[in-house]
Parts: sequence; C-alpha cells; structure tokens
Amino acid sequence: MGLFRKATYDRSESMARAAKAEGRGKRKKAIAEYRKILAQEPDNPAILVKLAALLAQTKQFDEARSRFQAAAESYARDEFDEKSLAVYRQAVMYLPKHVELWERIAQLDVKRERTPEAIRDLLDGSAKFNRRSERQKAIRLLRMAVKVEPWQFEATMRLAKLLAKEGARPEARHLYDGLCLRNRGRYLRRARGALFRLSPTPAAAWRWLRAVLRGR
Repeated sequence: MGLFRKATYDRSESMARAAKAEGRGKRKKAIAEYRKILAQEPDNPAILVKLAALLAQTKQFDEARSRFQAAAESYARDEFDEKSLAVYRQAVMYLPKHVELWERIAQLDVKRERTPEAIRDLLDGSAKFNRRSERQKAIRLLRMAVKVEPWQFEATMRLAKLLAKEGARPEARHLYDGLCLRNRGRYLRRARGALFRLSPTPAAAWRWLRAVLRGR
C-alpha cells in the first residue's frame, strides 16, 4: 500500500458535509464541498445552482452569475425549459443588476408562449435599473417588451418617459401619440397627460382636458 494513497471521492459524504456546513452558516466550507463534487460532475445543474447561491451570498458575484448561467444552460440543453427558467429567476434574486439574465427570462417566457409573463418580467427587470447611469439598460429591457407585444401600454409609457429623459423627445412623442390613437378612457388620459408634460402647449392642454372630460 502506498504511503500517499490518493483520496477517493465519496459523493454522498461530500453532499452531507456541504448540507451540514450550509445549515450551520459555514458557507465557505459548503462552497469547498460543492466544488469537490463539481470537479467530478462539472455539468450537474443542481450542484451548480447550490454553489451559485452560496457564491452570491458571499459576494462572489461574477462567479455566481457564471454558475447560474451554466446550470440554466445545462437544463436548456436537455429541454427542461421550466427548470432553466427557475434557475434564472433565482439568479435575478441575487443579481438583479444583470440585464442579460432578465432578457433570458423573457426569452424563455416567450418560448413557452407566456407573453403576459414576459412583459411582467421585463417591467420588473427595468425597474431595477433606476439610476441615471443605468437608464440605457432599463430602455433595453423596455424595447424588448414592446417588441414582444407592440404598443403594450405600461411598457410603452415607461419607455417613452425614459427616452424623453435621455433627450430622445421625438421618439418619445411618437410613442405617446401612438398610445393616444390606440386607447380610450384612463389610458388615454395618462398618455395625453404625458404628452402635455413633454410639450406643454395650449393644444396639448386642450387634448388632455378633452380626454379627462370625455375619455377620448
């Protein structure tokens, strides 16, 4: 028997140690155990997700993102789209500022023919980018939303508002005008009000007042 016998890999033992360490809040130890398992099973999506969550909790965000994505892509390759979607949803809980994760969620929603869910997820995602420096990322998600469902009211309103703030007033006006043509009642009032704030002319004031009084 050799003096330096190579340690054998015991998956169940490593899993037990990882779970025990995680339960006691010893995240670094749990991470080490999950890494041992992944050294033997590099494409195991369940382990990748467990590791990714712990990495995010210990502020190792770049690796956490790559591990979440690897897990989601592994499920997607096996056509487990629901599991892939669940991984991305978990990822944005930890990494809400990664625009590409929100885009992938919406793409999977559309693939599953869930347009309302795609719009909701893109609206939720865009709201995470609320700083001026992040505005282009919010616009990127809102453009995707109106591509998924042209003239969807809330997405178009938010997109127009951000475009106006970015100095793209002609495009913002075009979007507001389009909403005015396609809506009545309270939606028309909101669009007319936004147009008036964008360009406070007497004509815009009259159209907004007419929408308030007549709903058209």
